[in-house]
Amino acid sequence: MNPRNFCFEYRIGIEGEAAAAAARYRTETDIARLKKAMSDLEKLHQASQFSFEVDFEFHLSVARATHNNFFLSCLETMLPEIRSGMVLAIAPSGLSAEMKGMAIRQQHLAVFNAIERRDDAGARHAMRMHLSRCSQSTRHWDGAGTALELDEQPY
Repeated sequence: MNPRNFCFEYRIGIEGEAAAAAARYRTETDIARLKKAMSDLEKLHQASQFSFEVDFEFHLSVARATHNNFFLSCLETMLPEIRSGMVLAIAPSGLSAEMKGMAIRQQHLAVFNAIERRDDAGARHAMRMHLSRCSQSTRHWDGAGTALELDEQPY
């Protein structure tokens, strides 16, 4: 298995639990931070752009909303690997950047909505599904970043 897929496997567990904890412990300040992250993502989508930093800020905002620094430090430590996975997840494949951006936005919105309504199981599921789809969308890239053939697209 590609090391990137190991990273996604780890993130699915950690960030799924972080989203659940965020739903339990989030404050109104956390919700405002998550709304800002969602708004920044929407602005980029409207401009047909992608920014790793803006996307990653959403994930960091979820971790901050847990009020558990272990979740936050885990993500910060994994920054290079996460950046690599995100870049490949949005790289050209069988779907347009527009469709990928829309799918990612909808997945982030599902995580946000569950956190906002304090639905820990829903937040866990939404984050796990988001990261699973991102993992699937990078499986057609080999370790050198070369596109492989894929029979079906994950989004």
